[in-house]
Amino acid sequence: MPRQELWTHENFSRLHAHVIISSTGAAFDYVAGAVPTPPRWSGRLGLEWAFRLANDPVRLFTRYLIEPWYILLLLMLDYPRTATAASCVPART
Repeated sequence: MPRQELWTHENFSRLHAHVIISSTGAAFDYVAGAVPTPPRWSGRLGLEWAFRLANDPVRLFTRYLIEPWYILLLLMLDYPRTATAASCVPART
């Protein structure tokens, strides 16, 4: 999936970092033959994660099925604090 490469290309000029940005994802694993390559249709449908989960459930179960809910919980807990802080900021004229 080229999303991370597109993001890097679009935002490179705004990044003030003196590092090389490498967004390889699972490319090294695919090239080395360590993991099977997902079918093209899965990437087009946004289901590449499901293929990867089916092939490596022990490693990816928590990352794909637990962590997103935990992050959502953290965002919901943080929302009242940020909403209150935003309402306290005076409006610019």
